[in-house]
Amino acid sequence: MLDSYAQHLVRPLVNVAVRRLASLGVAPNQVTIASAAMGVASAVAFYAGLHWSAVLLIVAAGVGDLLDGALARETGRTTPLGGLLDLWLDRLVEVSVLVAYALVFPDVRLAIVVLACTIILSLTVFLTMGALTDNDGHKVIPYQPGIAERAETIIFFALFFAFPALRHEWVYLFAALIALTVVQRLYLAWKTLR
Repeated sequence: MLDSYAQHLVRPLVNVAVRRLASLGVAPNQVTIASAAMGVASAVAFYAGLHWSAVLLIVAAGVGDLLDGALARETGRTTPLGGLLDLWLDRLVEVSVLVAYALVFPDVRLAIVVLACTIILSLTVFLTMGALTDNDGHKVIPYQPGIAERAETIIFFALFFAFPALRHEWVYLFAALIALTVVQRLYLAWKTLR
C-alpha cells in the first residue's frame, strides 16, 4: 500500500539518491544485488542473535530495493533481466528471513507456513496479472496496488526482528494483510479480465 500510495512523500529523497548513484556510475543491478545481500545478511544476523543489526540491515535492504528500479528508470536501463533479478532476489530475502525466524523460534513454525502460503498466493496473482496486462512502460512487470506490498514486508520484517516477543502476533497479522491483498488483487483481476 505504501509503495503505491506514499510514493509522492519519498520521491524527492529517492530522486536525490538516484541522481547521486547515477553520477557515481552505479548500475541498477548492482543496487539490486547489494540490497539482497543486506536482506540475507539481516536473516543471518537475526539467527546469530544480533537483533538490532538485523533491523538495520533489513531497513537498508528496503531502501536499496526502493532505489534500484528508480535508478533503472532514471538512467533508461530497465531490462527484463533486471526485473527478473529484482523479483527473484526479493523472494530470496523473504525466504531467508522466514527460515531464520523458524530456526530461532520453533514455536512460530506453523505461523511461518501460513505466512509463506499467503505470500505464494499473492505472488501468483501478482505475476499472472503482470503477464496478462499491458505494460505501461514504467516497470518491467506492471502490478496492481495492494494492502501488503514491498514496503510493508520490510516494515513487518523489522518488527519481527525488533520485537520477537510478539512473534505470533506479527506473523499472523502480516499473513492476514497479505491474504486481504490476495482478495483485493483477485477482485481487481476479475474486474479487469471479465
